[in-house]
Amino acid sequence: SCRLGKHIHFVHNDSCHLNAKSIGDDFVCYPHVIIGSRSLASKGKPTIGSNVVVGSGAVIVGDVTIGDNVKIGANSVVTQDIPADSVVYGNPMKVK
Repeated sequence: SCRLGKHIHFVHNDSCHLNAKSIGDDFVCYPHVIIGSRSLASKGKPTIGSNVVVGSGAVIVGDVTIGDNVKIGANSVVTQDIPADSVVYGNPMKVK
């Protein structure tokens, strides 16, 4: 039920879990990424904009919105909205 944009690319798609509301155009996802609800009982899923890159091992959970032109670093944990044109890294996450 996830709406996908154009040019979705999984780099070495190895053990990725994808459960988002929608993903925009030009999405790049590296291995071992989890995108989905916070728990089995939760219905909230991420909405991901266009031109987003998600690094290896990153986790994006909950009813969050990831803006356009965002880069999410490897092993980052995203639990809140990310504005467009941002770089996110770490756990707890930091927005630059």
